[in-house]
Amino acid sequence: MEKKTPLYDSHVALGAKMVEFGGFLMPVQYPSGILAEHMAVREKAGLFDVSHMGELVFCGEDALANIQHLVTTDISKMQNGDMRYGMFCNDEGGVVDDLIVYRMEADDYLIVVNAGNRDKDAAWVEAHLSGHPGYHDAGNEFGQIAIQGPVSKEIMTKLCEESALPEKYYSFTKATLTWNGPNALGSGNDTFDGLTSFGRRMIRGLEERGIVVDASHLNDAGFRDLLAVAERPFACSHSNARAMCPHPRNLEDWQLREIAERGGIVGLNFYNAFLREDGAEATPDDVLRHVDHILNVAGEGLLTLGSDYDGSDVPRWLDPCDKVADLHALLAREFGAAIAERIFHGNAERFFA
Repeated sequence: MEKKTPLYDSHVALGAKMVEFGGFLMPVQYPSGILAEHMAVREKAGLFDVSHMGELVFCGEDALANIQHLVTTDISKMQNGDMRYGMFCNDEGGVVDDLIVYRMEADDYLIVVNAGNRDKDAAWVEAHLSGHPGYHDAGNEFGQIAIQGPVSKEIMTKLCEESALPEKYYSFTKATLTWNGPNALGSGNDTFDGLTSFGRRMIRGLEERGIVVDASHLNDAGFRDLLAVAERPFACSHSNARAMCPHPRNLEDWQLREIAERGGIVGLNFYNAFLREDGAEATPDDVLRHVDHILNVAGEGLLTLGSDYDGSDVPRWLDPCDKVADLHALLAREFGAAIAERIFHGNAERFFA
């Protein structure tokens, strides 16, 4: 059965002729006709739904070495926000697919591959991995749109501040709310500024479209700015209690209470450095301390699973992810089956309903 992109209903409502391509139902033309669309892109700009493209995520200490082995392009000198064109080649030197590599952060990369080859490319990559990269095929987690044409930048500056746009060819700007550093929307936990004016407008725009705001990497100043702007519940998808481990990525008690009072959720993070101040391998008791504290501070309706399995250093008793069943048994024994069920799925189901 063909898949649908997030914009499928919009295409249909606008009268698009939908056809199968790369396993997706995609618009091949609109009522204005192909010639009019072609001239619009040549003379002004056109908006393209490219959500059928494939996305492969690499993170962790072995990410760079694996991508260097897999693609024809040298990515060792890439900086955050850089893009590189390259190819996957087979053992005979033939082309498997062409692609673009994005460096999101150090040890954090995204490879975008062609829609018609996404399953083949993912299988080829998986067959050639080495070491312990945090890799997964994220093709079903992304939507993509492209605006192309001579007035594209002019259009984009009406939607966001010009400083939010890439400054050079083959570069990009991250538009997640924040990661650890600053971006066009705000500042992460390694910095001290709050949300930008563009970031505040983005919060409103996300809420209007029913998109959940995730504040996990937002610093304390940005969190306060978010409280002043947000009108809907929001999430911190992978953060723990700062009272139990004083890392800036974790949440103060007042933040836990604010999220709970607004009907939001917080995802329990398994990263050792967010569970223990000394960064040593976390024990079951370390996890229980965070859970117990959050339950006491903010009640039973806040906590759910966040994990942070994609490349972070998690305790061996929770790695690989199928061992999470042991956590369920631990929580049920310590806090009761009802609370374990709420943490594992009930609170998240309520939030996303």
